[in-house]
Amino acid sequence: MVAPMIAGHADVAPDRPSKQSSPARRSNKVSEQVARWILDEIVSHQLPEGAALESEGVMIERYGVSRASLREALRLLEVQGALSMKPGPGGGPRVARPTPLDFGNMVSLHFQLAGTTIRELTAAQVLLEPQCAALAATHRSADEMARLDAALRSAREIDPQNGAAWQRESMRFHDLIMEMSHNRAIGLFARSLKEVFTDRTVGGGFHPLEFERINQQHQAIAEAIRDGDAEKAQALMKTHTEMVVTYFGKRYPGLLDDVVSWH
Repeated sequence: MVAPMIAGHADVAPDRPSKQSSPARRSNKVSEQVARWILDEIVSHQLPEGAALESEGVMIERYGVSRASLREALRLLEVQGALSMKPGPGGGPRVARPTPLDFGNMVSLHFQLAGTTIRELTAAQVLLEPQCAALAATHRSADEMARLDAALRSAREIDPQNGAAWQRESMRFHDLIMEMSHNRAIGLFARSLKEVFTDRTVGGGFHPLEFERINQQHQAIAEAIRDGDAEKAQALMKTHTEMVVTYFGKRYPGLLDDVVSWH
């Protein structure tokens, strides 16, 4: 394993990873292979978000590739949200952490090519979010419940006229439950679908008159999770998620039949 590519470690000169280590991938473009090497090092050395990588010159020497191939590799990782490029003196590539929206935007390209509709996307939400609630009821901790209660309390205390703030707290409630599922695959898929749907209804959230009803539904879901009742938590989240889809389907006729576009 090569040493971490973090700035300040340029005096370390480990061997470049061997291209022979992955025979099945020999036909890949050089830039794609370099991107994988960089990502492997970020993960294996647990480089924190914001950590600066080595200079372009050092990485070119390390990997034995052209400047163009290295820059293409860095661009690939930047597009995926794994790196950010800091401009100016002292700038360069820095470690970033992709968000569920980054993942959602990536799969949106595949959705658009396949002709996937928002109705199909929300049908997947109705399957995944209730499963997250059931898993949360099984794996909940006192600290996680405290965070969930804080989100509920914050949403109740927000002025109904401040729709943007309420929307943020409402989304935080859902995000917390997905994290509480303790299944990173299901949680990521569920959050990314939620982000894609929310991104396409931005500016058109719930009417303030609906806030109290949703707060009550969220409270009931939280209580089922607190009680460890996975079946009830799943059923309540299913009802809630279906209500959300129905609400936006009525508020924006034709929305659900739109093809998910790549943003």
